[in-house]
Amino acid sequence: MIKFINRRPATHQEELDSYRAQSHQNFTTIQMRDLTVPIIQVDAKRYETMTSLYHDTMNPDADSTDNPGVIYSDLNILSDGLGNVFGQLVLTFSNDMTEQFLIDASKNLDFFEQMAMSMMFAIAPIETPTTRHDILAIQLPKRQSAEDALFKIQRGLAKK
Repeated sequence: MIKFINRRPATHQEELDSYRAQSHQNFTTIQMRDLTVPIIQVDAKRYETMTSLYHDTMNPDADSTDNPGVIYSDLNILSDGLGNVFGQLVLTFSNDMTEQFLIDASKNLDFFEQMAMSMMFAIAPIETPTTRHDILAIQLPKRQSAEDALFKIQRGLAKK
């Protein structure tokens, strides 16, 4: 027996409201070598999980400076063509575990600008003051890609 579920497709406004509700809200910055680095703040448990994932990817017999863990970052630009733009930041650890952050570019454009300028972003626990010792900094691999992403975000926002 086949059941048909009568579910209407979400309206544009409902989808937009859903994205906004899912968007990450906690950001700050830190100064590193004359650059402003944007920081995504997360609760202590999530931060501990991410740092554990990062450290688990390192060879335990090697010095961490010789064999750092690897975190791949992908930034997907989600735009409706009407001036609403979101960045979906996906972090993939060497063990294939992932973490995702949805960022509303209309409210956090400075995050993307600072990320493109500094070529990095960081993750830090929201519960503690942010210092250089309690952040997980992630270097971006290509300046051109970061600048292109910022351009697409700015162009998408300009349509509003």
